[in-house]
Amino acid sequence: MPALSLLLVSVCLSPQLPSQAEFDARLDRAFVASKVPGAGIRVAKDGRVVYEKAFGVADEVDKAPTTVNMAFEIGSLSKQFTAVAALMLVQDGKLKLDEMLGAAIPDLPTAWRSATLDQVLHHMSGVPDYEEIATYDFYNLPRQPKEIIEQAAKKEPAFKPGEKFEYSNTGYFLISMIVEKKSGMPLSRFMQNRMFDKLGMKSTYTYPKPSQVKTMTGYHSRSGTRTKQPAIAWTSTLGAGGIVSTLDDLMRWDEALYTEKLLKKDLLAKIWTPTKFNDGTVNTYGYGWFSTTFRGQKELNHSGQTNGFTCIYRRYPDQHASVWAFCNTYDGNVFGMARAALIRYVPGLNYAALPIPANQDGEQTKKHFDLVRKACSGESTDAMGPNIKDFATNARFADVRKELLGYLNASNDLKFLRTTTRTTASGAQVQDNLYHQTIPNGVKYWTVGFSGGLMSGLLIEDE
Repeated sequence: MPALSLLLVSVCLSPQLPSQAEFDARLDRAFVASKVPGAGIRVAKDGRVVYEKAFGVADEVDKAPTTVNMAFEIGSLSKQFTAVAALMLVQDGKLKLDEMLGAAIPDLPTAWRSATLDQVLHHMSGVPDYEEIATYDFYNLPRQPKEIIEQAAKKEPAFKPGEKFEYSNTGYFLISMIVEKKSGMPLSRFMQNRMFDKLGMKSTYTYPKPSQVKTMTGYHSRSGTRTKQPAIAWTSTLGAGGIVSTLDDLMRWDEALYTEKLLKKDLLAKIWTPTKFNDGTVNTYGYGWFSTTFRGQKELNHSGQTNGFTCIYRRYPDQHASVWAFCNTYDGNVFGMARAALIRYVPGLNYAALPIPANQDGEQTKKHFDLVRKACSGESTDAMGPNIKDFATNARFADVRKELLGYLNASNDLKFLRTTTRTTASGAQVQDNLYHQTIPNGVKYWTVGFSGGLMSGLLIEDE
């Protein structure tokens, strides 16, 4: 259940904030364009809901409408709960993060055993991902731990512990097993007793499903026809991706992370703290969280995906703000809708408020947009990184390239706004250059990213 990475995102906002009715209508149109059965969005600021809306149907047979309080599979958002469970045992004195996997679970492949629990939580253990090998359908049936280990062992580790970042659901399954062993109880009971009950998360569960909880039906369209999916089997994933929750409960979780209800402050901070690879470069993935920036603000984020659901959770601690979005289909994309709501309802994230610097570097602007134009024209050059080369040459991006080229041809009024830097989970430094473009019917904002001297990212947004 890896986090999703999008090269291009379009957000429909006008230069002036639209009225509530206009904004709701825009999101309604965006929802129709997304072609997902049902979806929900919530934005919270300072512990209060500032925007929420549900869309579509929770089940395509009975046409039950989606509501904002319906439960959905949160997929890899489960990892942050598992990480906190492990840290609770550290706080209890029952677990040490520098302990090796082989000491905690003796019956493991030899190549896995030297990874520390800290490296596993940071996705730098080298333990292969069983989901990549067995595919999502593996989650449809109950499994024994031995089956998960056997699946992952079909592939040799690609690197030694600590050398690289490589997302591994297997790693978090193993952490789940260790929590069970060290606590003396099933992970489901540990989470219920130590987290869900304590925080009043009454609609969050692992298994079995509580009778009072209303859940959505998940769908998958890999066959070309949207097909109902079975509920995820808890024992096939445990804390790697098996939790079901609601927006209300995730908001309770979010608020608890500003307090010491679950962990002492210093220990809790480890879930967001970057670490270093063996060569000294930075891995920005904490324990169940990616750490990055969004529009100059610190962002903590993760996505989740199962055979029938997709969701996103983005947190802005300096703003005390968060946004969530979910839909009841595999690989559904409602993230742009969530982004639009976030920008509208959280002050400080709107580009329209940024001043245009008086001293413009025309040569830099020309250099950057010569590359943008080449990429949008289907031309690959040595000044482009792999992602941009793929965007420039892959047929699946042809329509997007055509659309962006149309914006470039509409106006040469490009103004540099600012440069911000960020570090990816793999330790790469990225310089994001933001530009303002006035076109006949509005404004576009272009972000042109560079890493290692190569163009590595391209983002266009309305505001």
